[in-house]
Amino acid sequence: MSLYHNGHLKNQFLTLPLLSAFFFFDIIQISFINGISTMLQTQYVLSTPLIGFIASSYLLGALCFSLPMGWLLDRYPPQRVLILSLLIHAVCIAGFAFSLDAPLMIFFRFLMGMAGTCGVLLPIRTVLTSTPTSQHTKRISQIVFVALLGGWCANAPLILLIHVIGVRNCLLVVAALEIVWLSFTLRFSLFSTVKYEETKKIGMTNFSVFNFPCLFACLYGASINLVVLVFGAAWGARFFKIYYHVSNTHASMLTSLIFIGNMLGLLLLTQVSLVQYALTQLMRICALSMGCVLLILVLHLTTSTLCLSLLMLLSGMFASTQVLSYTWIAKLCPPFALARAEGFANACFIGLGAIMQAFTGLLVAHFHSEIVVLWLLIGFSLIAFASTLLSSL
Repeated sequence: MSLYHNGHLKNQFLTLPLLSAFFFFDIIQISFINGISTMLQTQYVLSTPLIGFIASSYLLGALCFSLPMGWLLDRYPPQRVLILSLLIHAVCIAGFAFSLDAPLMIFFRFLMGMAGTCGVLLPIRTVLTSTPTSQHTKRISQIVFVALLGGWCANAPLILLIHVIGVRNCLLVVAALEIVWLSFTLRFSLFSTVKYEETKKIGMTNFSVFNFPCLFACLYGASINLVVLVFGAAWGARFFKIYYHVSNTHASMLTSLIFIGNMLGLLLLTQVSLVQYALTQLMRICALSMGCVLLILVLHLTTSTLCLSLLMLLSGMFASTQVLSYTWIAKLCPPFALARAEGFANACFIGLGAIMQAFTGLLVAHFHSEIVVLWLLIGFSLIAFASTLLSSL
């Protein structure tokens, strides 16, 4: 059985979930440290900054290898890249499970992040090359939605499993599940090499992917998603606690609604098929709307719990349009460099998020105010809006 039929994905109900599974495992490993940080700190006597380095080493690996992984997927048949990447990923999970000191943990997490980029880029490239253009947004949204479920699984479900069998055994179970998934995928022969033969002679030094419209598309995705990476993951709860005088539990509940809104937005995007004009129009509307939502919070225009909850849901939904930048890039870049373009976009998303998490910490320390984070995010909403205009010039 081949993945393609007349240029399109066939048996999508089986193929898309299977292709999304590696992305699902990738998100689990990104989020996993949050749940076991206290256990690691106690068991291995690690400092808080060291726990931070262990957690961030995964994203650093992904940042460094996004572009090379895109080149590999452009040049070689996907099953070869998938097998090697997943085996490295699973072995590194097992290596991390048996690590006894921080340097080894950081090393294995870094390699995991490098291999995990395949889980992000392979399903997206497959959709972009094997489905009609009108279906790109819908299919990519479905893939990202499945991946985000990994973030949920990395919290309550895996923490419960850890309490039953321990951290090491839990990680080994995840590694075993990855190998089982790989065997199942290869058993059904879900890949075809036809679409990769024509790109085999394209070198890694071919930089035709880096045209200005593609760069603006990357800028949109990286900017609009900062509300999730910076406000939702780092400063949101603290902002609500200080400026809206709510409890820790209430503040955490409000910021968690950003992630719920993000998933709701992806679900809505799976129901639409956008042409180029509608795509850019939707992105502009969402960028401006994001700025308005954040401005309402800054100006303290409402203190109602219901209104604040709605604003957080909306901000998450607007941030979900980050996936539209993948579709946008697919329309702008040459087919032979598609995976490299998506890899560059992935590096931009991760890189800007990591930089801004650190930069906002410095800003808060300098101004002694969390509200500066909101003003910064409003600025990036305007940058996202401007990028949609500049790309069409």
